[in-house]
Amino acid sequence: MLREPSYTEDKNSEYSGYSESYSTSSHTHTESSSESNYSSEDEEEEEDYIEGSNMNIMDEKLMSSFKNKKLVALYDYVGSTDDEISCNQGDEFIFIQCDTPDWWYVKSVKDENVCGYLPRTYVQFVEDIDLEKELTKVMVESNQFIIDPELLKKSIQLKSSKKTEQSIKSILEGNKSEMSLSYLSQLRNEGKGSMNEVFMPTLDKTGISFQDLYLDPNTQTLLPIISQCTSAFSLISAKNIPQVLPEFDIHNYYVKMALFRNSMICSNIHNIIATPSQDSSTNWKFSAKSSSLLFPGDDENTCFVRSNNSDYNMYILFELCVAVSVKDEKDETKTKGSLENISFKKSSNVADICCGWGLFPLFTPDGGPIENRTYEIKLNSGMPFEEQKQISNVSKKGIFQSLLGTDKNPRLNIRVWKLGKSMLSQINTLPVNIISFISIVPILSIYRSYLAQILHNMPNKSILEPKFNPVLAIMPKIGEYPELLRYLALVWDYKFKSLKRSEKKQFSILIQYFKDCVLTVWPLISLLDIENIDILSSGINLIQQKGPIACLLNEMGEFGYKPFDIEELTFDYLNYAESLNEKAT
Repeated sequence: MLREPSYTEDKNSEYSGYSESYSTSSHTHTESSSESNYSSEDEEEEEDYIEGSNMNIMDEKLMSSFKNKKLVALYDYVGSTDDEISCNQGDEFIFIQCDTPDWWYVKSVKDENVCGYLPRTYVQFVEDIDLEKELTKVMVESNQFIIDPELLKKSIQLKSSKKTEQSIKSILEGNKSEMSLSYLSQLRNEGKGSMNEVFMPTLDKTGISFQDLYLDPNTQTLLPIISQCTSAFSLISAKNIPQVLPEFDIHNYYVKMALFRNSMICSNIHNIIATPSQDSSTNWKFSAKSSSLLFPGDDENTCFVRSNNSDYNMYILFELCVAVSVKDEKDETKTKGSLENISFKKSSNVADICCGWGLFPLFTPDGGPIENRTYEIKLNSGMPFEEQKQISNVSKKGIFQSLLGTDKNPRLNIRVWKLGKSMLSQINTLPVNIISFISIVPILSIYRSYLAQILHNMPNKSILEPKFNPVLAIMPKIGEYPELLRYLALVWDYKFKSLKRSEKKQFSILIQYFKDCVLTVWPLISLLDIENIDILSSGINLIQQKGPIACLLNEMGEFGYKPFDIEELTFDYLNYAESLNEKAT
């Protein structure tokens, strides 16, 4: 169990005082007992989930064929969250919808008021339906994959001007607000924390080979890179988050995160979109489905983290951010949260402010790994790594009030999960010091394997020589947009599940399908330069409905195609290294 550092340990860590800002959940005993049963009886089920299915959005054709069909419970089940329901073996339900492949939303036949989620493996259709066959059939027949333009535009890193930042900072200081401009957004605008670095290998000291990309010459497979820490976690909820000042219009909510060693950033900066609760805007959620004790709720709020440093000063910094702009008093008709007048590519009137931040160590004070359980991270105000200050939105409470659960301090709840063997082996092919969605691990792994083969199987040629290779050139550009990465992962998951078992073992076939998936996403990158959000949405929908080739051969109204530059599809590592050095200086 995690414990607070002693006073002697405090001397060894500049930021160890923040260790007090997280604790295990109050229902530790329940989780421990559940985990002990789970590890022996349900280990394969957990491994199947964490190995991941990227189908967060099921095909409408499949859903329409299953809706209102009767289900029967195969086993007894006790719901562990408010979203889940309990059942006994033999209970009958009506299938309503499927938000994730592992959880089905059902309604009781006996009592129509009883609705909730049940694990897919605990129920089956009364009619004789071959679920896997129907699922595969839909995947193969459908060429349309769903991407939400709203999520895509929210995932784009906003670039605010110095003037906007100063204006927002002045309002915060004038109102003596405990909020501040986002620290991670500032780092990202300075060129730090880019996902591009994950897609590019690192040169060794000789400058002629790579230190984090090894190809076995005999088996032609990528050798694993073992790290000190590899873990998965889900953002469950954020509670008692301070309200944004009325002087601002709100455009987006999200949590930013990155790995830090003391105050130095060590990884990419990752964003997860948040949604305020309908009951209270001070409470945020990150998935449509709450996590149970055994399974993550969804891929959209589940991440993996990887670090090669076992220092107790290695943290994940979480920033709860809101994208805001100064309210225009002249425009009274403007709707709060409107996105119409904002350019998400060259935005200058929007900036990210931090409502609270917290640190979560990757290791215990004695150097051991963190346990797989729920943790509560207390949030601080101000700028990260400055003077420690708890957000003081509540008065001091007595011991009895604390026991009664009236503590209103802002906090972020996360759940650490155990990784399955297959997922762990794929993560071990990735570079160290990375944090991102668990759903993108398969595509990152196959990309790295393909990259290693291309760079190492070049007789009489330098591995640093520019190469015409669309996949290697496009992937880093896709990596700049988290939602495009998740979309690519979804497309790849559909393709992979449609392959025969023998085909899944042939790397050449997998690579060909992977190339097709990357080229499917490629046209969407160009659309992101469009500043009008409505045009962006219609363009994405048009490409998804007709496909890139059909759009090229037909009139598209306000859209058109232009010849691509050959440099777009050229993988030039030296050019990348030079640009990286320029940013560093």
